Amino acid sequence: MNTERPQQNEQSVNKKCADKLCENKVAKPSWCKRKDGSFFWSYRKYCSRCNNLYLRYKIRYTERTKLLEDQDNCCKICYNPISFSGLIGSRVSNTEAVVDHCHYTNNIRGILCGSCNVLLGKAYDNPNILQSAISYLNNETSNL
Repeated sequence: MNTERPQQNEQSVNKKCADKLCENKVAKPSWCKRKDGSFFWSYRKYCSRCNNLYLRYKIRYTERTKLLEDQDNCCKICYNPISFSGLIGSRVSNTEAVVDHCHYTNNIRGILCGSCNVLLGKAYDNPNILQSAISYLNNETSNL
């Protein structure tokens, strides 16, 4: 029984993501211990970005890219051109594409720009709040 940690070869470090359109490399493998006490290298099939996409939305990089192409590479709300660059969180801009989903069902609604996604989030995805904001804007412009 081999109880020593096996050596990692150089080829395993540069392994590409299994998604054909993704250019990322897979994270370095980690070593795992079998029930019999021997060790083996455990390799991920997908990079961390593709893996997170699947865990959160049950889609792969290829499907996400197709969703954006089906929208002519534009935001579904403001129709501005957008693209995926890999930024997350507060660094997301109005040209950065993000996956918009319902927080109750986790169903994907479409691909939005960062600004429109924040707009929906600040309104708690509540159509009544958004309608109230539209009424407010219409009243403001009519009073000028």
